[in-house]
Amino acid sequence: MDARSSMRQWTGDWQECYHHWNDETQVSNVETFGGVASWLDDMNHGEVGLYWPNFAAAPWHLQCSVRVNGEMTKLNFWPHKAKAQVDYQKVAVGWREINRLIASIYFPDEEEDIDVLE
Repeated sequence: MDARSSMRQWTGDWQECYHHWNDETQVSNVETFGGVASWLDDMNHGEVGLYWPNFAAAPWHLQCSVRVNGEMTKLNFWPHKAKAQVDYQKVAVGWREINRLIASIYFPDEEEDIDVLE
């Protein structure tokens, strides 16, 4: 069996993501990922291309290709743990950080709102 044979496309069904059914946090995380995946798909006009690079060996890891600073790279997700990472960059942990990471990719010129303390 070649290494690419267990690659599998994302169908949009969060229940296909690896998680323990009796772990409420993991169930909530993969359900939230379903919404994040839809957001990514909308921003890419239905062409996000999320997939499991090796579903048989790592059903907990999904990825898609994104353009960062003009270069194509991979955006990796571990939905059950609420983690994401652009290849070779710091891991974003939690949905707020993941949303910031995704926004920084698609809206790089927009500055984050900063609360000013007086």
